[in-house]
Amino acid sequence: MTMHIKEVVHSVLKFLKSTNFLKGLLLTTAAFTAIAFCTYFYNVAVGSGAALGVLLVSASDIPGNRKNHLIGMGAALVLALVNFLCIHLSLQIDYLVIPVLAVLVFCNAIIAVYGFRASLISFSGLLALVLSFAHPQTGSLLYFNLLYIFLGGFWYIILSSILRSYRTEKYSKELINSCMHHTAEYLKVRVSLYKTKDRNEVFKKLLTLQDTITTEHEDIRNAVMTQRQQSGATGSKRKQLLMLIDLVDMLELAAANPIDYQKYDTNGQEYQKVLHTFSEVIQEVAEQLEHLSNSTNAKKRHSEKDLGEYLQKAAAAIEIYKTGKGILTNPKNLLTLRNLFDYTEKQVQKLASIKRVLRSEGLNDRSILKKEEQYQFLTPQDYNWAVLQENLSLSSPIFKHAIRLVITVLTGYLLGSIFSIQNAYWIILTIIVIMRPGYVLTRDRSKQRAIGTVIGGIVAVGIVMLTQDKIIYGVLIFISMTLAFGLVQQNYKTAAVFITLTLVFVYALLTPDALAVIEYRVVDTLIGAAMASMANFLLWPAWEDHTIRQQILDSIENSQIYIKEIGNLYELDKRTTTSYKLARKKAFLGIANLHAGFQRMAQEPKSHQIKTIELYEVMVNSHTLVSAAASLGTYIQIHPTTKPSVHFTNSIHAISETLLNCRTHLKNDEELRDGNEKLFAEASKELTFLYENLTQERNEQRKEGIDKIDPEFREKMKEARVVIDQLKYIYTISENLYKALKNYEKRA
Repeated sequence: MTMHIKEVVHSVLKFLKSTNFLKGLLLTTAAFTAIAFCTYFYNVAVGSGAALGVLLVSASDIPGNRKNHLIGMGAALVLALVNFLCIHLSLQIDYLVIPVLAVLVFCNAIIAVYGFRASLISFSGLLALVLSFAHPQTGSLLYFNLLYIFLGGFWYIILSSILRSYRTEKYSKELINSCMHHTAEYLKVRVSLYKTKDRNEVFKKLLTLQDTITTEHEDIRNAVMTQRQQSGATGSKRKQLLMLIDLVDMLELAAANPIDYQKYDTNGQEYQKVLHTFSEVIQEVAEQLEHLSNSTNAKKRHSEKDLGEYLQKAAAAIEIYKTGKGILTNPKNLLTLRNLFDYTEKQVQKLASIKRVLRSEGLNDRSILKKEEQYQFLTPQDYNWAVLQENLSLSSPIFKHAIRLVITVLTGYLLGSIFSIQNAYWIILTIIVIMRPGYVLTRDRSKQRAIGTVIGGIVAVGIVMLTQDKIIYGVLIFISMTLAFGLVQQNYKTAAVFITLTLVFVYALLTPDALAVIEYRVVDTLIGAAMASMANFLLWPAWEDHTIRQQILDSIENSQIYIKEIGNLYELDKRTTTSYKLARKKAFLGIANLHAGFQRMAQEPKSHQIKTIELYEVMVNSHTLVSAAASLGTYIQIHPTTKPSVHFTNSIHAISETLLNCRTHLKNDEELRDGNEKLFAEASKELTFLYENLTQERNEQRKEGIDKIDPEFREKMKEARVVIDQLKYIYTISENLYKALKNYEKRA
């Protein structure tokens, strides 16, 4: 119980320090200061218009470089003013409002084809469109109100711009901390694989965590690299970029786990004891990384254990195993242990590197990507007119969403008009807030909104019955509004509670019958939530089985490029290259997107969960392929290597061609390429022969009394054995993936 209370307190304090809470506080402060200033010098109507402008602009306020940040908020303000004006003018002419409403909803919704920031600008426009129905105005009052909205929006832009650098810096730190936390959790889950026999659930956790971490890597790149281009390569941004490099490497090292867990279970206690020492090292690495994610300050010491001692213990365990079993009894196991030791030692080094960065030590001793290379890792948004043209068809999820939204909003508007529902615009407000292109997200938001509104309504009834003090209402509005907009991104259900409280208390200040307002609010929200869910289910639903094939294709293509880059890395005898890092990023993102698509499909109605067993097999093989490739790529990066033979090149080519066959089979548009199996078999035979020659040479040395092996020769033997085993494993997985795809297509 005490531990639970501590966790709750920690979560609350973490939220109060977050950028989400800061944005909620900024929005509420901007709105309240606008109302206070305008009410004092003018009247409440002016203040209300200014507060509305603050609300409309704030919806598009997300981190980014200064140019995009200002353009985004400016575009949101202009779009909101245009929508507000058009709706008010159309309300003055009978029957004109319905076609105008339809056109505006579609035009606003389709803007989302231009990416996330554009979707928020779109939401600002839709919000202005709906709120226009709250208090229709005509004549000079309309144009004065437009001016008030503009001034309020401009006021928010000024405040947001002043705090932009601080908020962006804070946001970047939060992303880094979150990534460290999830990476630590990933390492802990990896360790748990040693302790369980049923590894399926653990594997699913690993997949989910890997997706989360990969997405966070992408968010950090977009946050840090765009800022560095303006703030230079020194200071905190450089530190964050260096930590990102280490965290990406840590994920690759963790994913590149060379352990065969089936053999682990059958290899005896001596072997398992050695691996247990490695798990202790990784567990402590995870604990220390978790501590860093919470403190964000390496100078804040805690009872850290000496990782060097853990590594020494692991090295000693290998020697004991070698002495007890004999070097010739199972040389492959011994090789696996030494290889795993190298991986574990590298993880310790990466953790130490993060600590040095946090202490601002040696920041200029490490190289970072040049500005032109950084652009390759960012995902630029194309604002070309052709993007909109390409999305004007039912094959586009955004286009279907726009049409669906038009029909649902018009239905909600007509429903409110026909039955003379009080504050009927709350129905269409709920619709635009909840509806998303995907069914699962819309369904979940509908449930969360409904539950949150009911809870908020119950709480509001209790407070209204206890007091009618307007000062208390004002304080509660400030608190509720701050929490509502602070929580909307991370806990939508709780945010819905505070949104309801905010609206109820605002109306309680303006009208005497607050209880009736609560009733209408709850009923209208439930109607809107039900309509949003039904529309996403019935009107051109965007089921995942329509897009999962493309996600599989992208994943395989990215894995193929990644494996080719690993081959290039080996042949060039380089530790790493920009093209390798870029290919690695895309391979991990491809797997993350595929798994996310599968997870969404698993939450859809059973009738639309098509071939999930076969699809899961495809996903597992795709993930294993990337992990195996990462294992080979990591080995090449952290070990001295010799010049690869033509047989290595042929092996990589055979694997690449097999993956090409996977894509070809899925697209059904080209002839399959034969001969891969024969090519790989011949290359593998030659590589094995090279290893056997090295083994024979070593045996001759032993016969001559040379017991101590030359370190360079041992690395050469290790390289030959590891490369052969990894190539065989990768080729086997690629073949398994091809079989899984054939089985998946057979059931299509």
